[in-house]
Amino acid sequence: MPTDRSEPRLRRRARSAGAIALGLVAIACEGPRYEALPDAHRIPRDVGPIDAWRPDAAPFDAPLPDGWGLDVGSRDVGARGDAARAEDAWSGGSLGVVVDGVLDDRAWARASSSETPEVTVGRYAGTRIERLVVLRDADELALGVEGSFPIATTTLVLYADVEGALGDGVLLQLTGLADRTGAVDAVLSNGLMAVESSFRPQLGFGAVIGGRAPTSDPDALGWRTLSPFGEHAVVTHARSACSTWACETVLELSSLGVPSSSAIRFIVRVGDAAALDLWVPFQTIPSEDDPEFVTTTAFIPGFAG
Repeated sequence: MPTDRSEPRLRRRARSAGAIALGLVAIACEGPRYEALPDAHRIPRDVGPIDAWRPDAAPFDAPLPDGWGLDVGSRDVGARGDAARAEDAWSGGSLGVVVDGVLDDRAWARASSSETPEVTVGRYAGTRIERLVVLRDADELALGVEGSFPIATTTLVLYADVEGALGDGVLLQLTGLADRTGAVDAVLSNGLMAVESSFRPQLGFGAVIGGRAPTSDPDALGWRTLSPFGEHAVVTHARSACSTWACETVLELSSLGVPSSSAIRFIVRVGDAAALDLWVPFQTIPSEDDPEFVTTTAFIPGFAG
């Protein structure tokens, strides 16, 4: 199974934040909502708590943020049966997501989701994020994406700003970041400016997803701690896998020293590893008129002590 725990590159080592202690837990959590910059004003439509998933429970009984919905997706074909899911529930961590590059886990049924419109003209015609799903509890952050990515060098990246943890983060500017080591690093380093410097991500995730067979190559898949000047460091406290149309990743927040109370703001961009410094095919979550500028972020609250 592809994983971010593959043998690390000798030229780059991620710092370990300590041993993990994962267990099956049931923690109430909230779905993402949008938060606008520059005044960090949150959309007033609050999202209520979600009960931890149970087979007999309604997946979500609170209002969703504007632009988000609950849709388990047409591709959730249930590759494994209920018994198999029960057997590997522990390997799914506290959120119950078994990371195999197929979004068929029941845990995703309680995730908030968003999508982008399909590109209809030009080289990137047919490109579309059909479903981006996000889950979070006190220990983990899980992200799943599936869609149509006909260009083989299409790279999906996420920038995450963790409140009160992991340092100050990087200041996003149109000049970009320095690391061009591999496809994920290069697209994460594309020129990108936040309207206000309050959005300073410390973490990035990327996957070269277009038309590719599953891979464990850290240059093409995985989490990073972002560096403004040098190389981004590979994060080892994560599990990631892709199929030819979808990716799943779970980041172990507690193992990175992220308090459960820390809120997370994030954005998603679709870029191209073969067209550096260009955001193509111009798709973003949250939606932006110009993908080189960040004006709105998605917001995942922390947990009260």
